[in-house]
This record gives sequence, structure tokens and C-alpha cells, in this order.
Amino acid sequence: MAKKNSDAYWKQREADERKWIESNIKSGKDFDRLIQEHYDSLLQNINKDISDQYTRYAKREGYTLAEARKKVSQEDVKAFSNEANRLVAKARTIYKKKGKVEYADFSEEVNTRLRLYNATMRINRLEMLKAQIGLEMIDNNMDIYSAVADHLNDNYISELERQAGILADSASSVKAAEAASIVMATTGNANFSERLWANSDVFKARLDQLLTKQMVQGLNPTVIARDLKPYLKDEVKNARYVTERLARTESARVQAQAQMNSFKKYGYKYVKWIAEPSACKICASIAATNDGIYTLDDVPTQPAHPNCMCSLSAWYDKTNSDG
Repeated sequence: MAKKNSDAYWKQREADERKWIESNIKSGKDFDRLIQEHYDSLLQNINKDISDQYTRYAKREGYTLAEARKKVSQEDVKAFSNEANRLVAKARTIYKKKGKVEYADFSEEVNTRLRLYNATMRINRLEMLKAQIGLEMIDNNMDIYSAVADHLNDNYISELERQAGILADSASSVKAAEAASIVMATTGNANFSERLWANSDVFKARLDQLLTKQMVQGLNPTVIARDLKPYLKDEVKNARYVTERLARTESARVQAQAQMNSFKKYGYKYVKWIAEPSACKICASIAATNDGIYTLDDVPTQPAHPNCMCSLSAWYDKTNSDG
């Protein structure tokens, strides 16, 4: 094995880091598939909610605006209330599980939306349908929140362990509260949970517009379903992409934080920016400047942009063999 202060050693370290980047990109794609499963399920449920409403209330002349504006039945109100209560209980269960490691309590995010939907769904059948779809989206968002939080937590701890294996003889244990504080850290005035719920609200607003537009036309239920499905599919696809991008970017953030914490812990003063295989102009420039070598204080923030999958590696100062 090459000596730690030799060029051969550091070249091998750089090659190993590039292999890790490729493995990390693959892991991100695997997680994307999990997110897609959640959104595929959401799309199915939304289509079912729409189909059920059309089947129940459409007249011979189609699902008219007059029908859409009729008051909802007590039966519908009760069913909505039962589902809302189930979601509140689910939110508490997720927080209880995450609460051990001091994750942010997102139940207020759920309750705020439920209060809004509970008020608007009583207006008429159209608003009831929008509110029902809102419940589907809350349910889906909680599942995604839980999956992303676990994913980020695991990535932070795994990267600390990986760096310990490279830079030290053994890894020290990671306190759960430390991992949680990194996962839930605020960047750009919001943490990942707040961004996730904000993305969901944008998605919901666009679906509401689609539903209203279709209802106003008073089309036959079959025609409405046919015309609405491709739009719904596109909107779900867009929402999924935003979530995948958020997960990748946040994953890169917690891994970079684990790297920087490790470099400081083990006394390294220099790092090297290792660009991902398909690096953009921004990252390619960072990696090319001074051969990508920076002091800990001067290295650009990683991730440099959304979807950035570059990495940092501890490096040495050729003029000083202590690194």
C-alpha cells in the first residue's frame, strides 16, 4: 500500500472517491424509484376519487356545474371526517417514531391543511372533491416525508462512518440528535420538510385549477375523465420530479456536512473537490481551479446547485506533510 504522504496514495484516494460518486448516484436512482411508487399510488387514488364522484352525481346531460355546486351530503361529511382523523393519527405516529431523534413536528402542517379542507369541502361537491384529493396528497406527503427523513439520516451516518474508515482507525458512534439536527437544518430560510409541504401546496393548487376548468365545461363524465387523465399524469410527474430533486439535493447536503465535520475532526486543512461524471460548467470550473484543492474555509459550498452529486475528499498540502 502506498504511503499516506505519497502522490500514489492520494491518486488512489481520488480514484476511490470517483467510484463512490458513481455508487452514490446509483443509490439516488434507487431512491427515486421509491418516490415514484408513492406518486404512482397517489395518481391512482386521485383518479379513483374523481371517477367515484362522477359516477355518483353525473346526470344524463353530464356532470354539470349545477351538480358540482350542490351541497354535500352528511354521509360525505362523515366519511371525510373519519379520513381526516386517520391522517391526524398517522401524523402523530410518524412524529412519535421520529421524535426520538428530535425531528421537527410536522403535525401542524397536516392540521393547517385539514382545517382548510374541512371548511371548504362543505361548500359544494366540487370543493368536496378538491378536499378529498387534498387528503390523498397529505397522506402521500407524510409517507414521502418519512422516507426522505430516514434516507437523509442514513446517508449522514453512513458518510460519517465512511470517512472514519478512510481518515481514522475506527468510527465513533453518532448521536441521534446530531444526525437529526443536520437532517432538519435550515438552508435558504427553509428545511427539507417545509420545502416538501410547499411543493405539495403548489401541486394541489394546479390540480384544483384543472378540476374547476373541467367542471365548468359541464362535459360527459367519460369525456372529463379522458381529458383530465393526461393532465393529471403530467402534474403528478412534475411534482415527483421536484420531490426527487429535493431528495437528491438534500442528500448531497447532509453527506457534504458529514464530510466537512469529519475533515475538521481528524485535523485535515485541505479538501479536493471531486466532480461527478456529468458535472455542469459550475462544478467543472470549481474542480479545475487549483486542481480542485481548497482550504476548509475556502472550499465552495456543496451542493453547488440542485441535483449536484459532486463530492469532497480530504487532501494534503504538498508543502506540509501533516496535511
